[in-house]
Amino acid sequence: VDYQQIWTEKFENIKQGKAVSSFIIEIATKHNPQKWLEIRLRALKNKKGELIKILANSKDVSRRIHFEEEIQKLSLIAKQTKYSVIITDLEGKINYVNESFQNLTGFSEQSVLGKTPGELLQGPETDPETVQIMREAIKNKDSFDVEIINYTSKGHKYWTNIQSEPLFDRFKKPIGFFSIQSEISQEKEFENQIESLNHILDSRNKKLLELNKSLEEFAYVASHDLKQPARNIKSLLNLILKKSEGKLDKELLKYIDMAAGAGTKMYQMIESLLEFSRSGVLNEDLETMTADEIISNLKYSLAELIESTKTQIILNNKVDSFQAYPILFGRLMQNLVQNAIKYRSEKDPVIKIKITENELYYIFSVADNGKGISQRDFDRVFKIFQKGNDKDSESHGIGLAVCKKIVETHLGEITVESQEDYGSTFHFTISKQL
Repeated sequence: VDYQQIWTEKFENIKQGKAVSSFIIEIATKHNPQKWLEIRLRALKNKKGELIKILANSKDVSRRIHFEEEIQKLSLIAKQTKYSVIITDLEGKINYVNESFQNLTGFSEQSVLGKTPGELLQGPETDPETVQIMREAIKNKDSFDVEIINYTSKGHKYWTNIQSEPLFDRFKKPIGFFSIQSEISQEKEFENQIESLNHILDSRNKKLLELNKSLEEFAYVASHDLKQPARNIKSLLNLILKKSEGKLDKELLKYIDMAAGAGTKMYQMIESLLEFSRSGVLNEDLETMTADEIISNLKYSLAELIESTKTQIILNNKVDSFQAYPILFGRLMQNLVQNAIKYRSEKDPVIKIKITENELYYIFSVADNGKGISQRDFDRVFKIFQKGNDKDSESHGIGLAVCKKIVETHLGEITVESQEDYGSTFHFTISKQL
């Protein structure tokens, strides 16, 4: 820019009596390589109207010029974005808004210039604490990121996320704020729905836990109280048989013997019910376990059964260790192995135990070469007093129900794959987040 020419033109205009507007020049000083001054010229005349002097006043407008330069650069970006953009000065007064802001709020650019966003957009449900956070940030020339309720020009409320950063000139001095606002009303509605559903789920889960606890207590108490009468019935029938030896006919003896057998079966079912009621109760702490411990414990607790049936247990382990409730987990593995041996085929039992893991779970499988389970029975084998093999009159259908309950206590799932005459594989997981 040829400032010499500008000065010459301004002086000539004054000499000719023409009105002269202010103008801006760029200068360099010792401490500031670039400074902008606004110059105002005024003519002094004598009584005859003759020009005797020209007064020049200057005002440093460097900050304003830098701010306008920043607005110009940022507005080019703001025009391309779908988000609302507001540029304010250090006092929070609006100098620029983009078209997206105007579309969202209904305010025109001319109607908002020189005003603060708060006086335009805030309303009855705007959170005062969030407003104070923004005020403090503006006062301290800090950035802020908040979510707040704003209002359109017609009074319709909406949720918005405001991310605001201070603007600096080329000398690192703050000159204003650049804010991006994105409407999040739909996201907030989803959050509220999820929160409401979570409250409902929490309430229902609490009721279910209370109900389960009551059912477990009832099952335990009822089973415990029923054991003695069942034992008494069995003892009395045996006493009748002993006292009446040789006095009763064969048919009556047969009925008494059947009644004694039914009493024994009832007692065993009560014992099973007690075991089931205890299987979900935690009276122990988590412990670190290894695959070798599992096999060792199984071979010790089931030594006689394994030896008498010539059972072979094969381990395929890919995990160093895992965390579980040791007594419950031991019962789980023992039930699965006993189940495999119980439903063995004519071949010697071979049980393959595999352990792997992923990011969330330890993954176990227990496979056997036994009789297998019909596919139609897959859904009911884990239910209490349900059996996967209807031919087995000795089973009470409790073992796999206990297994399911123990697995769920470890925040996992259990499933079965099987084919009749080819064996079964039970898959289950235990969570790493216990």
